[in-house]
Amino acid sequence: MGDSLLVKVYQADILNVDVDGIVNAANKWLAHAGGVARAIINAAGDAVNIEGQRKRNGRALNDGEVLSTSAGNLTQYRNIIHAVGPINTPSSRNCEKKLEETVYNSLIEANQLGLCSVALPAISSGIFGVPLDICTNAYVMGVKEFYKTKPSDCQLKEIHFVDMNPVTCKAIKDDFAKQLSEVPAVTGNNIHQSKYNSANISSYEDMEVKAIDEKSLRCVACKKPLTGIIQGNHSPGTMSVKTDCLDPNNLRQVTACLADKKITPEDVAERNIKNHIVLY
Repeated sequence: MGDSLLVKVYQADILNVDVDGIVNAANKWLAHAGGVARAIINAAGDAVNIEGQRKRNGRALNDGEVLSTSAGNLTQYRNIIHAVGPINTPSSRNCEKKLEETVYNSLIEANQLGLCSVALPAISSGIFGVPLDICTNAYVMGVKEFYKTKPSDCQLKEIHFVDMNPVTCKAIKDDFAKQLSEVPAVTGNNIHQSKYNSANISSYEDMEVKAIDEKSLRCVACKKPLTGIIQGNHSPGTMSVKTDCLDPNNLRQVTACLADKKITPEDVAERNIKNHIVLY
């Protein structure tokens, strides 16, 4: 299945995301009393709630623990993973570690369920009261730990972090970008390697240019058109983006210099590209 792991961060309703399964920000009783948990269970229906309570078997779940059910009326999804994030406590360090564990266990469960893609909400950042900076760091660390320990035959290829609040989305994306900054900038058409360069961050509204693993280059569709100078063969697998004279970390420079063609989302969606940078 390869080593590629794609991370996407964008503003969306978790009930309307193109993934195999979703994570529910649950509490230890699977009560689903408010927030995203209530929205998910209301849409999924009573059968999912009954299934969850049966599997919980009267016991309180621990922070970091996950429990999966069917998706009920949410027929676009295969499973719902109910993940118990921590509630804010004076010991923020322990809270952060538990949240990292929650994300990691959610990804492990998604892979064990055979899901190729999964969407997570901003667990613990809402009514559970964990400060956003602690949450975002825990999300990144949870993904990194999964990436380091995932099996060679890992089925999970895409991890989506979604939220309706653009401020939350930006904070998550910025933390991923900061902590994966060991991925060096592209010089010309050269792509350098780094430990986590298969974990790429995508935002539909705030596009950037970064270097990624040349063995698993991919483009991600964006809502806004990507503009680019096209060179060479335009067929799938050979489309490339000219990078000389551009600062690949400066979207304004890229946009200003690219004049003669537009790459639409349909052109770039999930298309393999060889030996060049990726716009996402």
